[in-house]
Amino acid sequence: MSTHVTNTSFLVKKLPIPVDDFPAIGILYGNTTGYTPGMAVTIVEIAKRAGVSHSTVSRVLNNTSDVIAKDTRERVLTIAKAMGYVPNLAARSLRDARTRMITVFAAGPDDIWRGANPTIITAAANAFRDAGYELFYSFGGSAESTRMPAWRFDGAVLLDRVPDELRLQLRAQNTPYVVLNDIVDEDALIIPDDAQGTEVILEELYRLGHRRISFVSPGTWYVGHHSVVARQAAFTAFMNSHRLAHSLVLGDRILDDRMDAWLRQQLNDGVSAFVANDHHTAIVVMAAATRLGLRIPTDFSLMCFNDEFPLSLLEPPVTCVSPDAELLGRTAAMYLLSLLNEKDAELAHVTRIPYQLVRRSSISAISG
Repeated sequence: MSTHVTNTSFLVKKLPIPVDDFPAIGILYGNTTGYTPGMAVTIVEIAKRAGVSHSTVSRVLNNTSDVIAKDTRERVLTIAKAMGYVPNLAARSLRDARTRMITVFAAGPDDIWRGANPTIITAAANAFRDAGYELFYSFGGSAESTRMPAWRFDGAVLLDRVPDELRLQLRAQNTPYVVLNDIVDEDALIIPDDAQGTEVILEELYRLGHRRISFVSPGTWYVGHHSVVARQAAFTAFMNSHRLAHSLVLGDRILDDRMDAWLRQQLNDGVSAFVANDHHTAIVVMAAATRLGLRIPTDFSLMCFNDEFPLSLLEPPVTCVSPDAELLGRTAAMYLLSLLNEKDAELAHVTRIPYQLVRRSSISAISG
């Protein structure tokens, strides 16, 4: 077995991993003033600081009264935040018979970091926390082995490929859930509009004069995923409708040692632009170009899906299409919170979030 070292000279800056890419799991305690970080702050202590009764503090923090003066409410909330107050989920759950916990089900930890999922999950976590819920993860190790966790929870977000058995268990125990970035029957689904995103990419490349375009799919894990199927179908339909020659690459081509030879052959065949299925695939194509001494966009143009780290920091920065990942996460949270408040709530079966073009420097017009 040979060891292959990828030339990474196209990385032009230090690439710090943004803190915001790591959604919080469980309760986070603030860096409090006058208190040991992580020490539980009680409503009695807040009441002393605010000069009000502890029952007033309780009503403000739980938003159970609309007769408290505005300035009193603001003073209590300001002091509670400064002291690093975190609601006691256990006590609250005893009062309203809820755990105040939402579980995200995924086949494995890697699924949390695929595509736009980090931004999506962070946005959902923030929305749930604003509503008084905390987010926890349950990993099954594979799509076939995902199973119920030991803890109790009020609702669930099913991320990507979770098995039908899990959905049936949730239904059997009357637990509300939404499906994020997957296609299944009957459930409330929130997904990116992959066909629309593909058309945005191809219309931009077509506008720049590109007529020979290749679509580079990811490895076998993604093959059959609804997003890949939708993108490939839209790609083929667009190219056929414009009577354009095209190439659709399937399987593990990007992971194959022959990637360099394949890329060179594509260029010899007249391909002037590549559409990568995701940012990981785009980086692999860029690495191959670097090894071959090729320059983007001088020798070919490159676009991909999902505006994820580190696309904006590469050389050149990569042009892409990206759904509003925060909107995806917030929409999933809104749907689930609606079901938690009213289990028979009428929700749209499929909500598609459109892609938008993010122009950078990895594409150029065909000269001449």
